[in-house]
Amino acid sequence: MKKILVLAFCFLSVLSIHAQENYKIIFDKSEYDFGKINEEKGKVEAIFYFTNLGKVPVKIEDVNASCGCTATDYTKDDVAPNKSGFVKATFDPAYRTGPFSKTILVRTNSFPVMLTLSIKGDVIAKPKGPEDWYPTISGQTRFSTNHFSFGEVTNNTTDTASVKWYNNSDKTISITSIETTPYVKFTPSSMQVKPHEAITIMATLDGTKVGDLGFLFDQGHMFTTDTSFAEKLIYVSATINQYFPKLSKKDSIAAPRIHFEKITHSWGEITEGDIVGTEFKFTNTGKKNLEILKTKTSCGCTASNPSKSILKPGESATINVSFNSKNREGEETKTVTVITNDPYHSNSTLTVTSIVKRKN
Repeated sequence: MKKILVLAFCFLSVLSIHAQENYKIIFDKSEYDFGKINEEKGKVEAIFYFTNLGKVPVKIEDVNASCGCTATDYTKDDVAPNKSGFVKATFDPAYRTGPFSKTILVRTNSFPVMLTLSIKGDVIAKPKGPEDWYPTISGQTRFSTNHFSFGEVTNNTTDTASVKWYNNSDKTISITSIETTPYVKFTPSSMQVKPHEAITIMATLDGTKVGDLGFLFDQGHMFTTDTSFAEKLIYVSATINQYFPKLSKKDSIAAPRIHFEKITHSWGEITEGDIVGTEFKFTNTGKKNLEILKTKTSCGCTASNPSKSILKPGESATINVSFNSKNREGEETKTVTVITNDPYHSNSTLTVTSIVKRKN
């Protein structure tokens, strides 16, 4: 038995040596150092050349980079003995400042089967300018953003947000007027912007004037003397929450409380055009009347309404939710926000899902 194992080992060794003699590629280098790279100059390339030193044609089966920032190309055809091929790595330095080191794994039908190449370098960040500080283009001007996002605001307070507005032209541009909703006031730091300068536009949202609860999204119109695009659209978003004064321990115990039996529902697979529905049951587990102040859906294809808007302690009710799948396809997730006078769960989110299959 021992002799058989020895013979088998010797046989495999001979085969391995024979394979190495017949299939063998050698690269001119295994590492490429780009040194310092300027980010603004874009992609750079490294080419690794190899030679077939074996006795039969060899082929590169596949090449994979360790990072999506590195693209690869390589000789696709068989490479005859004593002929050469290449593996190319293209590195994109955009938004990747600082030192880097990436590997490229090469799979062949030669010996060795797997080879590792590498690239390295140091990306020097491009100088920042107006296109970086003010990325939103509007005619001859730029905004840091034209969206004033206030986040969460209670309906008894005001909040502020600001953006920068930059004049990218060689002439002074003026703001002539700003039209917006009654609950938002815009205050520019100046009504005129000199060439290649910026001003700050401050927005103040008055939660007492909104008259609504939940998420809101509105737009305003800023009129200017920009000859290429005079009217600028600006956007406002916020989530308006009900204000609750700080409760004493006694009031906390007596407060209304909402409790849902479930907060998610899946209809599974449905056919495009189907209208499906479900209900979410909830109970007032507190000691004061629970008021449903508002229900708000995430899109017009979803409808909801509570069976009762005021619940005494211990009472239950349902919110019926329906979904119209017309002109929909694929995975669908919709939400219903329920706003109540529960000081601890004033906003409850119900989620419905489905997979809409195309009608045959």
